[in-house]
Amino acid sequence: MRLMWKTTLTSAVLVLAAFVVAGVFMIFLLTRIMNDEIDEHLLRLCDRAQRQIALQQQPRDADVRVLGTGSVQKTEDEFQDVMLRDGGSEAEPFRVLHAIRTVRDTAYAITVRSSRLESEDLSEALLLVFLLAGGFLVLTSVIVHGLVARRLWKPFYSTLDLLRDFSVRDDADIEWSATRTREFAEMTAALDALTARVRNEYSTLKEFTENASHELQTPLSVLRTKLDRLRQDIAPGSDAAHTIASMETALDRLTRLNRSLLLLARLENRQYDIGPGTDLGALVSRQITTVRELFDSAGYLLETDIAADAHQPVNQHLFDIMLSNLLSNALRYTANGRTVRVTLNTDTLSVENPGDPPDVPVEDLFKRFRKAGGDTEATGLGLSIVREIAAFHRWKVTYRYEKGMHIVTVHFHL
Repeated sequence: MRLMWKTTLTSAVLVLAAFVVAGVFMIFLLTRIMNDEIDEHLLRLCDRAQRQIALQQQPRDADVRVLGTGSVQKTEDEFQDVMLRDGGSEAEPFRVLHAIRTVRDTAYAITVRSSRLESEDLSEALLLVFLLAGGFLVLTSVIVHGLVARRLWKPFYSTLDLLRDFSVRDDADIEWSATRTREFAEMTAALDALTARVRNEYSTLKEFTENASHELQTPLSVLRTKLDRLRQDIAPGSDAAHTIASMETALDRLTRLNRSLLLLARLENRQYDIGPGTDLGALVSRQITTVRELFDSAGYLLETDIAADAHQPVNQHLFDIMLSNLLSNALRYTANGRTVRVTLNTDTLSVENPGDPPDVPVEDLFKRFRKAGGDTEATGLGLSIVREIAAFHRWKVTYRYEKGMHIVTVHFHL
């Protein structure tokens, strides 16, 4: 639930609770006032009956009973609320007064009563009016509070939308919504400082990565040249020759790693352009032709299902790298004599290969330097590069393991 509506509903509940408490107090107070008014009326009726008895008249509004002559113990007037039938079939609420009065040394028990029906009707009417007014007030306050809160919180939601679209790779300044609310103004100022600091740190890291990758190329080339010269001076099959061979293997891996890191840096720096609509089928077929011999020599069967109408705006160089990484990954993790399948249609490109379930969490497969199966030859950047190239083209890469098959799919349309 949004904070705006949570605040509105909380206020409405509190106001409603206040009205309920006020209503209960009002009923109690109103009942007390009505009873006092009725009690005063009953006392007047009792006094009038006493005067009529003194004048030897029969009281019309009271029931009178002679208690006797002489001294009679006087008691307090007693008021009661009872239900009586007054000429009708249904009992009605009455307020009754029982009193003892003495007239010429004779004690009389006088009982007078007054209907409470009108007072209760009045109380119910007032309560109904009160509840309707309270309900209308609560409803109005919710609507007004919602409209006002929506207007007041508009800069916040605008800022939230800008933050969702924020990217450290975008150098354009963020145009925050103008606001006179002090808290929102302070928030946008803090966000300005935060985004500037994040961009600066990202730019520094990006520059370091790219420079480091470039600078490593020269010493790597020098090392390779030195190793080639050493091999020429050493007899084949000697211990030194084996040592040089292992050094060249490590150097090859370091070169691939440097090349991959440089590619990732260039992708993050947006140093590539996306071309017009390209026939992806032709690119896939060309790549398949290049690697088919490699698959055949390794004892794998490479099957393809390539649609003829798959066209997408693409950077051909990056697409070749992405497909090459997918095929290399399938080649590395497929058992001998098994079939690797490449499927291309207008919506997806998928590479399927049989193999054991992954020994790392699926969500970690596309992270950098995460390798399945403990392969020491892999750099751990292949699927990371696939994901970055897909993101560069605004595509999405998914992985699933189904019926003994590893399936990596590139979705062209999100």
